[in-house]
Amino acid sequence: MKMKRSPLILLLLVLVGALLGSALWSFLSPILPSALTRSFSIGSTAAPWTVDLLFITLTLGIVLSVNIGSLIGMIIAIVVFYNI
Repeated sequence: MKMKRSPLILLLLVLVGALLGSALWSFLSPILPSALTRSFSIGSTAAPWTVDLLFITLTLGIVLSVNIGSLIGMIIAIVVFYNI
């Protein structure tokens, strides 16, 4: 019997896969060639966007750094999700 596939479960699995893949890749990076240890960033690398409303200050900004390990982790998570 197959589980009900929820988009929230897929998102959670992809995030966990990216986290585990990135952590594993950071342990392997000292022994890998430098070409494989590169990563790219998605988002604003400049100063975050700040809104001061006098009683509260909101600071918004996000940067997603992706490397080969996190991509492999995300792909494995998607494969696991669709094979359960």
